[in-house]
Amino acid sequence: MSDVVSAFQDLVDGEPTLRPLLQDHLEYYDQELLPTLFIAEIVSWVVDHLEDAPEVAHVVIRWMNETYPAASETMKNVIATGGVEAMPSPGQPGCELRDLLSPELQATDPW
Repeated sequence: MSDVVSAFQDLVDGEPTLRPLLQDHLEYYDQELLPTLFIAEIVSWVVDHLEDAPEVAHVVIRWMNETYPAASETMKNVIATGGVEAMPSPGQPGCELRDLLSPELQATDPW
């Protein structure tokens, strides 16, 4: 699990805008990181802030694309089930994020 925590720490260190999300998550879940839930929270925040913070969306998608290929099976599962599946369905606002996924991540997309 430490590779998962480390990967999220790298993301938050690289994009400080996400730090309050991590702090809120840890506070709500008694200082425990629930990775699949946390990445879904990140994706939800990104979708909600596409217009006012599009650069954060690009950082998160790039992180997912770059982290996934070399990740442990656990982390791959977190990214695919928590991140990709949390993206809006086709036709919904924010669904264009799916187009930014690498071919490897697009292959995990249920749509």
